[in-house]
Amino acid sequence: MKVVDFFLFKKAQDDEREKEFLLRHISPLIQPGNQTFIENAYDDKEVVLYLTILLEKYQELPEVKEMEKIEAVKQNGWRIQYIENSSDQVQLEAVKKTGKAIRYINNPSEQVQLEAVKQNGYAIYHIENPSAKLQLEAVKQNGNAIAYIKNPSEQVQLEAVNESGLAIYSIENPSEQVQLEAVKQNGNAIAYIKNPSEQVQLEAVNESGLAIYSIENPSAKVRELAAQ
Repeated sequence: MKVVDFFLFKKAQDDEREKEFLLRHISPLIQPGNQTFIENAYDDKEVVLYLTILLEKYQELPEVKEMEKIEAVKQNGWRIQYIENSSDQVQLEAVKKTGKAIRYINNPSEQVQLEAVKQNGYAIYHIENPSAKLQLEAVKQNGNAIAYIKNPSEQVQLEAVNESGLAIYSIENPSEQVQLEAVKQNGNAIAYIKNPSEQVQLEAVNESGLAIYSIENPSAKVRELAAQ
């Protein structure tokens, strides 16, 4: 197996195996302070950036330049996990590319958290005690992210079902207004509403006639609207 191919395979393994591979197969070819081998041996830019960052972590090589780190995470946000003591700028670029990469950032700033959930609402799962603003941004990006929010406010619930009606599945005891907004967005969301009012039923079948099949004992008015 060629070195490049082997490296691409090994980089998917756990941290200890990456370290073992680097030290055994690559580091002997590189003199401290000299990265000429890396620059000349590989045409694959992704491999160069990834390998340079790992070598900084495992060997006493010159610090990877800030711009190289930024370029690396711009291409693949997950690379933030291999950068120690990353700057705010590197962190921001990482989560803008891959929101869930925030899981590898210790004590991220509010701005980093915000950019993370804007890119992927599910990133809120990795944020401890998210602010109301973060919660709103998360569900605006993906309504189903409300599943990872404890005791969401009415406003957060409304934003969630406006983005995805089916998000009501994760809301305990939703208000009539939340129910209405959910079925307006997706009539089939009524399947997750206990004892929906006639108004909620009407809104559901108005959005999707098929929602009638999720309604127990619909009124004649609801059946008539669903049939239209």
